[in-house]
Amino acid sequence: MALMGANARVYVPYPGPGYAEQPYGLFSVVTPRDLPRHADDYGLEYQSPYCAPLPSSYAVSCTPASKSSALTGSYTTVTGDPFVVLAGMECGAMTSAGNGQSPDEYTREFVIAKLKGFEQRLVESVFSRGLSGQAPGLSTTAGVVTVPTPTTDNLVNAIQALEGAYAAAFGLPGVIHVPAKAVGQLAAGRMLDKVNGVWETALGSKVSIGNYQGYGPTDVAPADAAHRWIYMTGPVTIWRQPDSDIFVSPWAASIDKTSNQTHRFAERTYIVTYECVSFAVLANIEACC
Repeated sequence: MALMGANARVYVPYPGPGYAEQPYGLFSVVTPRDLPRHADDYGLEYQSPYCAPLPSSYAVSCTPASKSSALTGSYTTVTGDPFVVLAGMECGAMTSAGNGQSPDEYTREFVIAKLKGFEQRLVESVFSRGLSGQAPGLSTTAGVVTVPTPTTDNLVNAIQALEGAYAAAFGLPGVIHVPAKAVGQLAAGRMLDKVNGVWETALGSKVSIGNYQGYGPTDVAPADAAHRWIYMTGPVTIWRQPDSDIFVSPWAASIDKTSNQTHRFAERTYIVTYECVSFAVLANIEACC
């Protein structure tokens, strides 16, 4: 970064809305909530009453001799392991930021803006493959059920197959995770409606379209450019440190006096979980229907 104010150009503040205007993605479907204290070190867990086995039934006119056969299963503990999103900068030493701010204030705002501008897409990528210690990840968590690929493996048929398998195993609306590369074919298939800013199927499944890598169960890379794995999970929850807890490296420690460079970074911790079930299907994302 050149010394601001050292040439004839007039310095103006960043003109756009910046990170305040986020693209559609996982954060559109799931609003992040504040990370509980100490969860950034140890992760978290909670209990869900919605996992298998499903409830049973009997005829009113024929009460079973014993209901003990239906008293199976228990609560399921959902766990989440943390990971850290990091954004940094390298800059020549500044004596003035050119806008009345000190170099400390300017570089602090800069790395926080960079973090907030990119973190959604990074979180999607990390979650899709369980990277950086994140768990449960889509392609790296045991127990993912592979749905047979439809004979005609386009997006419409693949999502229908996912929803059919999911509906037989879980009672609450789920989340379908689709790589951004498929967005054109999703639009062409006309199978989604936008409800309160969130794309949904006719069954009410929420559709997250983002930076998913499309790897298969056991983290196997797609065989070709046309095919990606699409996942459907139980409800997703995102926790992250609030803005007030974003860590920014101290100004004094960010200056490398030997090279006369400023190295500054911002980071915050995330946990992403999903409940109970996960289904995956291989789809041709270059064909809608």
